[in-house]
Amino acid sequence: METDIEQDGTNEIVATVGTAAQTSIYKIKNDHIVVTNLNETLEAQEVTYDKESNTFVSGVKIWRVKGEELVSSKNNSSQLGSFFD
Repeated sequence: METDIEQDGTNEIVATVGTAAQTSIYKIKNDHIVVTNLNETLEAQEVTYDKESNTFVSGVKIWRVKGEELVSSKNNSSQLGSFFD
């Protein structure tokens, strides 16, 4: 689905496939399409996207995109750093 997960006015593509949801984010960066697999980034078996709250859910953890970082929705001190490197 196309959605503005970074809330910067530009849509990214969130793709989820499989019974154990594999979720990736595709975006344009420096005139190239880049992708990150959130299951690998979060070391999670299953990651889903909740469009209403603009968050990603892995197990019992809920994550939000802030710029190019994943930030825990419940505790802003838990960050994973940039995932589009």
